[in-house]
Amino acid sequence: MSTQIRVVGDVKHVSDKKLGTLNVICLEVESKINSADYPDYFKIDVQPIHYSILFGKSLFNEFRTKTGDDLLTDASQMVGSRLNIIGFPTLDLPMSIVEGDIGVIAIHLELLTTREPKLLEYTTNRKKKELAMMEKIKELEEKLVAERKVYLQKKINYRSAIHKLQGEKENLLDTTYRVDQYFEVLTSDLVIPDLFVEPRPEKIELAIEHYQTHGELPEIEVHNINNEWVIVDGYAKFLAGQRLGLERITVKNTILFCEGSEISEAGHDQEVPSAT
Repeated sequence: MSTQIRVVGDVKHVSDKKLGTLNVICLEVESKINSADYPDYFKIDVQPIHYSILFGKSLFNEFRTKTGDDLLTDASQMVGSRLNIIGFPTLDLPMSIVEGDIGVIAIHLELLTTREPKLLEYTTNRKKKELAMMEKIKELEEKLVAERKVYLQKKINYRSAIHKLQGEKENLLDTTYRVDQYFEVLTSDLVIPDLFVEPRPEKIELAIEHYQTHGELPEIEVHNINNEWVIVDGYAKFLAGQRLGLERITVKNTILFCEGSEISEAGHDQEVPSAT
């Protein structure tokens, strides 16, 4: 059985390694020899020894429990700490895993000194920021859930309203029928809604060509609003009629018959002008 060794040193770097099928944590630890412990006649240049310390997640969790450091949530936070390490040395691992002078499979970790004050302050502040961020994320998620509930309720209400309107429409159509009326009106009597925009020139040209070929303009649809014939579809055709100098234009108006009364689609009783 391999002899155990004890390493006392400072953690310089932490990384994750793959040891066969196992995921392990690797600490790069620097151990300095105190030259004052040697007699003066040993005139040697004492260099620190670099160890690669390997251990699993279970040993890290055990180390956390012993230290009682609630902020120590990741092995990378061990950088700057001084540790007492007991383990078995190994020379069989490749340099891709063991970067130090000696590799050690750790079986015991003990904290001798806490992390450097600046590093401790940094990790503490980082942890506080992480906790604050998690609280913010939780708050946003709760807000999102609440807004989604409101949205879904509105969607349900909207669909209910649409369903109700569709039912009313179907009931109305069961008792009504449509009649399209065609008649001539003076071109000057037609009203153009303010919301209409100038149509493309090619649409007007197409309407003119249609008149020259068939002797009439394409269909222009109107509604009777406040006793005026307002164009609802066919603005380009109307402009074509003006350009052709037509004094009268044939238009279409849709009538709904409901329980014996005549009502236009615009909802006004109307009187159709005579085609004189």
